[in-house]
Amino acid sequence: MSWSNPRRPIFRAILALAGVLLVAGCVFRQVREQQERIAAFARIQGEVRLEPPGPGTLVVFLVQSGPAGSQLVDHFALDEPGRFDFVAAPGTYAVGAFHDANRNLVYEPGEPLLTARSFGWRELAAGGRLTGISLVVPRQGGDRLDAAVDLTAVQAQTPSAHLGASLGRLTVEGAIASPDDARFDLAIGNKGMWRPLDFVFDDGPGIYFQGPYDPKRLPVLFVHGMQGTPRNFSTLAKSIDATRQQAWFFFYPSGAALERIGDHLLETMRSLRLRLGFQDVALVCHSMGGLVCRSFMLARQRSGGERLVRLFITIGTPYGGNAGAAEGAKHAPAAVRSWIDLDPSGAFLRGLFYTGDGDRQRLPREIPFHLVFGYLRGSMPGQSSDGVIPLGSSLRLEAQEEAVSVRGFDADHVGLLHDPTVVRHVTSLITKGG
Repeated sequence: MSWSNPRRPIFRAILALAGVLLVAGCVFRQVREQQERIAAFARIQGEVRLEPPGPGTLVVFLVQSGPAGSQLVDHFALDEPGRFDFVAAPGTYAVGAFHDANRNLVYEPGEPLLTARSFGWRELAAGGRLTGISLVVPRQGGDRLDAAVDLTAVQAQTPSAHLGASLGRLTVEGAIASPDDARFDLAIGNKGMWRPLDFVFDDGPGIYFQGPYDPKRLPVLFVHGMQGTPRNFSTLAKSIDATRQQAWFFFYPSGAALERIGDHLLETMRSLRLRLGFQDVALVCHSMGGLVCRSFMLARQRSGGERLVRLFITIGTPYGGNAGAAEGAKHAPAAVRSWIDLDPSGAFLRGLFYTGDGDRQRLPREIPFHLVFGYLRGSMPGQSSDGVIPLGSSLRLEAQEEAVSVRGFDADHVGLLHDPTVVRHVTSLITKGG
């Protein structure tokens, strides 16, 4: 959670900011309008499986019917049977699926197929929900198409072209950009908190590569926090061993619901892995980004798929949440969704460590987890913090129990990412873990 003054406690920062904005009302009106527009999108959710089971990728595709006929508007690739979830503008839709035996995201005649015609057309109004779909792709005797269909060619070229389709089409998968790129200006990170839907249309959420993909080097995926951008990792990205590692960046709207962001990261990683064939990545997460990544890793674990993460490092992550964010969400005219998820007693944070039945949820034991935190003595009345995150939140007991190492540094919340001692420690962990 990156704020302009990293030494200011987040509770006072949010309430002071809220006090200013309550007078003008402008920003919170934008928040409310953004949430109303998000709520107007339709959701199409379900599960897909191959019968009988077999190796390969399952691809679910979304088809929209309009005045000009039907067209393919999005796809969802899974490397094991499981859930799919489309977010789309109101309209008339059908879904289908096929078994992509050679994992190239191209339907080729003869591959097991369940066409959209078999499912049927469904009209979805604003805010409509189509849930509980069960798609079973038969390995024998299914539907057929006579021509190949390349799903990777389904792209939205402009925001206006996308308005009648699925939000997933705006996801960036592997575009090349350095942390200093203009698209990662810190003002864009601020926009991602207050105007998350505009961010999705205008600024390209997804995974960026610092350079061309190299299959011989370990991807190190950097994940920012609240109001952050890949620019926060300029020092760390330059410090990794470029002969052995390559820097990737996950860019997302930090005002959105954190579970949805974690799901989006999982979807994007699956798609990239199918396309590029890499084995796994090292995750380096700052602040709220650590919560996003924990959510992503638990979702991956529940799916039962192959490992996607080799190493997990969090820096200044509020595992125990923050009461200031909860107060901001409670008293603001329109609550930013991620503020709600930072409530220390809220459902999201509890779900990162416990199931609905109260059983403990842990990260996969084979993935080394390193917890890095900051402290500044006297920065908060009566307690220590890094100037933003209280020490008690950074050092939540359940997180400590899972960590291979727990290391504190005398640095503030943002300064942790640039402090030479922290940088040496983190890059050493990456080298040892990679």
